[in-house]
Amino acid sequence: MDAVRQWIHAGLDMIERTRSGLRHAVDDLVEEGTINRDQAQAVLDAWQRKADSSFESEEPAPTASPPSSTTSEEWVRVVQKMVPVSQEEHQALKARVEELEKQLRSR
Repeated sequence: MDAVRQWIHAGLDMIERTRSGLRHAVDDLVEEGTINRDQAQAVLDAWQRKADSSFESEEPAPTASPPSSTTSEEWVRVVQKMVPVSQEEHQALKARVEELEKQLRSR
């Protein structure tokens, strides 16, 4: 039973660290002036909806058995759905948006 408890606590800790990291990243974007508070809240709300839907997905939920490699892999998939995009993906998207903005201005 202790193994199950440790496994659950580890999962919850991972989720909280992800949530905290996202909040800090969004706060940094607000401080930089990249986004405003309303946009920041929209990002956090979207992440929460995505996190909630990940747990309601059609994928079978991890069982309450001690961690195995399969169970760990299932948790990794769930958490990956909740994690914001990587820095590289963000930079690529930002560059794409800037390019589209330039195209719109030149019209």
